[in-house]
Amino acid sequence: MLSETTSFDAKVLVSYPHIVVSATGGQRAAFDNLLADRGLERIAKVFVGGFSAVPELLCSSDMIAVFTKRLATIFGKSHNLIHTELPLELGPLGHFLVWPARYDGDPRHIWYREQIREICGSLDAHASRG
Repeated sequence: MLSETTSFDAKVLVSYPHIVVSATGGQRAAFDNLLADRGLERIAKVFVGGFSAVPELLCSSDMIAVFTKRLATIFGKSHNLIHTELPLELGPLGHFLVWPARYDGDPRHIWYREQIREICGSLDAHASRG
């Protein structure tokens, strides 16, 4: 069982069953590509389309999941989950805003996307100062 004292290296990381979050509904996520670049493959056991169900799944299983530091911290506090940094250097990860093409010209949706861009831009600026 993984605990705060477990020596956590790449081999340990891929030895556990994983919850894979894929917004596209696929059975791979961007993290799987990063692992493949290093000759590694994780054991994907459960696939979900979003992060909201993941903390409960983690609490009731032996699985692990990979998140951003911010989300791991939030889930750690809200669900008493242990988290640690990945034992791999991943470099910067891209973030993408995705929406259905039918909303591309919708004024309300355009406004909403702009709000998200502004908030993310201010978070990025804050992070680079800190």
